[in-house]
Amino acid sequence: MEEDEDIIPEPTSPSEIAVPKGGFVNLIEIWMPPVRDEMANRALKKTLSIPQWLNDLAERVK
Repeated sequence: MEEDEDIIPEPTSPSEIAVPKGGFVNLIEIWMPPVRDEMANRALKKTLSIPQWLNDLAERVK
């Protein structure tokens, strides 16, 4: 939602959540910086052409 610049809704107050009998509300806190970093560093598959020498070098370095 952040990347799409969508409006992120405010969290619902636990007291406003309808809980079935025997159920419970569990608060979950998420620290977003590691999630953002992981998404920013994810690998993308692209089809492209590279020079043979670059491919040979990459194969040797693996």
